[in-house]
Amino acid sequence: FSLVDPSGAPLPPSEWIYGTHSPEWDGDRVLVYDNGNSRPSGNETRVTEYEIDTVTMTATKLWSYSEDDWKHPILGDVDRLDNGGVLVTAGNCSCCNGDNPAYHPSSLMELSEANHEVVWRMDWDDELGSVYRGELLGGCDIFSAAEQCPEVAERVSAVMEAIESVQ
Repeated sequence: FSLVDPSGAPLPPSEWIYGTHSPEWDGDRVLVYDNGNSRPSGNETRVTEYEIDTVTMTATKLWSYSEDDWKHPILGDVDRLDNGGVLVTAGNCSCCNGDNPAYHPSSLMELSEANHEVVWRMDWDDELGSVYRGELLGGCDIFSAAEQCPEVAERVSAVMEAIESVQ
C-alpha cells in the first residue's frame, strides 16, 4: 500500500499505524487508535482515519487527532458514534510506562464529526487510573431493560417516586 494525504500527495512512513488498537471498519474506511510504538518521528499516540482502496492499493489518511505528551504504549479504544463523532478512550497504564510515569492521564472524550475537536472529556486525576476500552451509553439505553433487572427497576422506581414527590 502507498500512503497519501487527501490531495494524493505521498506521506512519510511516520504517518502509518504503529500499534493499532480496536480498528473500526465502515465500508472502505478504517478508524484506529494508534499507540505509536516505535513510530520513526516519536512514540506519539493518536486517533486516525484512513480510506482504503484495495484496487489501487492506496491508503488515504483523512484526519488525525493527538495531544501533547499523549503516549500510551498498550491501551486505548476508538468508536464511531451514531452522531458521526468519535469516542476516544485514552487509556493510561502507569505500570506500563517504564521510566516515564508522567504520561498523559486516562481520558474519555468525544471528538466532533465536523472538525475532530473535543466536544467533552472526562479525565482521571489519579495517575494509577488505568482504562482499557470505553463505550458511550445513554440513560435510555441503560434503563430501557430495567424490568428485566429487579434491582435496577427498584432503584429507578425509588428515584422516580422521590422526584414526583418533590414536584
